[in-house]
Amino acid sequence: MDSETREFRPDVIDLPTGYPVYCIYVPSGFDEEFEMKLIEELKKWGNNLGKNIFVATWDIKDPSYITFSKQIKLEARPALILTDSNKPNEQSLLIKITDLKTLTDIEGLKIILNNISQLILIDEKKEALKKFMLDKKQKEIQNLIKDILKQVNIKFKFSISLGLFSFSFENK
Repeated sequence: MDSETREFRPDVIDLPTGYPVYCIYVPSGFDEEFEMKLIEELKKWGNNLGKNIFVATWDIKDPSYITFSKQIKLEARPALILTDSNKPNEQSLLIKITDLKTLTDIEGLKIILNNISQLILIDEKKEALKKFMLDKKQKEIQNLIKDILKQVNIKFKFSISLGLFSFSFENK
């Protein structure tokens, strides 16, 4: 990571080390105009957050996409994935947004991403969330997420997983 490198890359097939949060957009390839707008916003977000977050689009034409999809149990595209690992596995915290309504509201998504990334960026919150996930304590998970998202007045859905345990959340 050289100091002049900005934290956005298109069409990656693997993720570099050294970032606390990775935000990966997996395109659908169906609505090119929408996807170009979203990718442009993600690029700005990655550039603004510097070394705190690595933002990329995944190259779905590369065979690595199949491996990546299996690792994170990706069932729908387009998808926006936030994770704390450059090689997502059973110990990685994964936040997936696959709800099309959420993804297509780009202005709302900017607000959502700034807040939801705090679940990974703030170590105390991340460790608490991982512990609640391991212990399958849904009420505690819900309370922690609500605390982070209390200023977001947008309805959206996402899921969080750690290993085999997954929790879906809808902000009302």
